Amino acid sequence: MEENNDKNKTCSVLSSTYNGRPYFINADGQHVVTKCWEVQGGDKVIRAILLICHDVAEHCLRYEAFAEEIVHRRIQVYSHDHVGHGGSEGVAVDILDFKTYVRDTLQHIDIIRQIHSYAKIFILGHGMGGTIAIKAVLSRPKEFAGCVLIGPAITPTPDQASAFSQFIDKTAASFAPLFGVTKIDPDSLSSHPKEIVDYIQDPLVYHGRLRARHCVIFMEAMEELERKIYSIDWPFFVLHGERDKRCSLEGSKLLFEKASSMDKKFKIYPDQRHSLHHEAPEKAEVVKGDIVAWLVKRI
Repeated sequence: MEENNDKNKTCSVLSSTYNGRPYFINADGQHVVTKCWEVQGGDKVIRAILLICHDVAEHCLRYEAFAEEIVHRRIQVYSHDHVGHGGSEGVAVDILDFKTYVRDTLQHIDIIRQIHSYAKIFILGHGMGGTIAIKAVLSRPKEFAGCVLIGPAITPTPDQASAFSQFIDKTAASFAPLFGVTKIDPDSLSSHPKEIVDYIQDPLVYHGRLRARHCVIFMEAMEELERKIYSIDWPFFVLHGERDKRCSLEGSKLLFEKASSMDKKFKIYPDQRHSLHHEAPEKAEVVKGDIVAWLVKRI
């Protein structure tokens, strides 16, 4: 694995590419493709680092517009496609252990830290990426200056938590782990027609049914996270759409109420859905502005 030593000219993780993109090799020998939105002017003008953890079934390039907004504030943005997502290696939206997502995220942090020795590092997670981000910070709280969560998956939705749904998922996972049990409704992500069409037409998005094994492992990760909420004592900002049907608004409320953090913020966005950064432009700009303001205040 050949490291790129020119830290100021490029923020590629490696000098070679996989599926046309920089990558790192995770502990399982899989290619994990990465993306960097670079602050112009070299390392000296970078004020902080933000690592984005994307949601289930999507990929990190869907955060392009959002990342460019952040970069304008001299915050360098990194992200990667989780294994089984986008351009990374692995069976589409399948995982044997949720800890793999967290482990890969921390490995990416280690690579970033080699490039930026002293910069403050923030992490942002959306949906399932929120679960990953929280678990990453819980693993290494001193590594991160703060955590931003957009519609995070903290607790199951009523549908996910129903005894019948869990029975079906666990039964299917036992006999046919790759069996598709549920599908993401694009309309649940945004109320903006263009954003819905973009999602549907995106070839890197997984449009099939979410697999039984993945659903069960994801549920177990949320259950474990819920038991650790009280131990969260680091800065965070949680944003949630009032009409989010993908991830539970009650979970975000629980996080805000039960976490022991002294520096915590919670905002509900009326009449908005799951992907707040992909709502209508005038609504998305408010969300981006709120996140930028929170980050800048803590740099």
